[in-house]
Amino acid sequence: MQHTTTSIRRLALGGVVALLCTYSGVAQAGLLGLGGPKDIPVTQINQDIASGNGSKYYKNNLSRALAKSDKIFIGGFQVRYIVGGEAAGTTAGSSSSRAAGGGYIEHSWRAGQNVSMKVNLQGVSDKDLQQLTDRIYADFTQQLATTGLKVIDAETVRSKLAAAQLKTAANPYEAEDTTHGRGVVRIRSFAPTGMPLFFRQAQGNMGIMSRNNDIALGNLSHELNAVALFPVITLSMMKMESSGNHIYIPVDASVSVEEAAYVSNVWTDTAMTWYMQDNGIAYDGDMITLKDRIVMSGSIGEFVDVTSDETKANDDTLNSVKAGLSIVSGLLGAPTGGTMSSHQDVELRTTPEKLAAVIEPGAKAVNRIYIDALTHTGK
Repeated sequence: MQHTTTSIRRLALGGVVALLCTYSGVAQAGLLGLGGPKDIPVTQINQDIASGNGSKYYKNNLSRALAKSDKIFIGGFQVRYIVGGEAAGTTAGSSSSRAAGGGYIEHSWRAGQNVSMKVNLQGVSDKDLQQLTDRIYADFTQQLATTGLKVIDAETVRSKLAAAQLKTAANPYEAEDTTHGRGVVRIRSFAPTGMPLFFRQAQGNMGIMSRNNDIALGNLSHELNAVALFPVITLSMMKMESSGNHIYIPVDASVSVEEAAYVSNVWTDTAMTWYMQDNGIAYDGDMITLKDRIVMSGSIGEFVDVTSDETKANDDTLNSVKAGLSIVSGLLGAPTGGTMSSHQDVELRTTPEKLAAVIEPGAKAVNRIYIDALTHTGK
């Protein structure tokens, strides 16, 4: 996969402000998410599942549910796309003094820096992402039919879902996520055509204490005497990083973005939740979760700087004023209060065909993992 990095730096040295915008190519992939997991190529996932070694990639706890019923149904299905993000880098201003001889005190100063970048995916519409979601869902249902389990038909499930006490959301649903050390990312969630979009606890429009939809799926499991499945897949197309952000170490602030096509393995992003309720009181439930990230190969598109002339002019004007004030402060030996600012807008431009060619194989690999868990319970 070709990775393009866009970074911006702000320097203030000897009373002169240097504004540098740097574009460079990066040869290796970096991925968002928590530390620890490995990055597994999608081809390796498929090969290991085909050879019977897929269970090492997930935590499987479905055996206690399927021991109570060999019937299953898809209670919900969700594909989430990370379509944008924002990151910032900051360093604090500082000044220092030293004796230069003859009673003369030499002052030096360093302006603070505040850089930020917003990135948006362009060239793909909601219609395109809906069609991609529908293909991913169709692949899951086709694989589900090969498990040997009794699958309750979609029409029956839809009629029950319509009567369930679900807290639904508009399809698609967009929200910002600031967890897992990813900065601010924008996630657009889709349900398959004809299926309501709703979220589980601690996801989407459901708070950490909101269990309405989980309870509703448990009740449906009890009514149908079957295991309810709720697969969720989150696909990322980009990675943003920032440097600086340190009060004491004089490191230049910078922000960068590069392509990073992968399936997030964070449990709130990608997991197949299951519900089994064999009584009228409470359900039993858990998740099939990924141990590692799944990495897809190929280039999605091109990063283009679309920062407006107005934004650039505003930054330059404010920085000129702040630079002048900081020079005066530095000469007087006072702490510098000027902070150099830069705001950049970037687009990852692609086409529906290029995007799908890269990320659809990753989503289908997750489907295979979920199906492998259903057919190899207890391993």
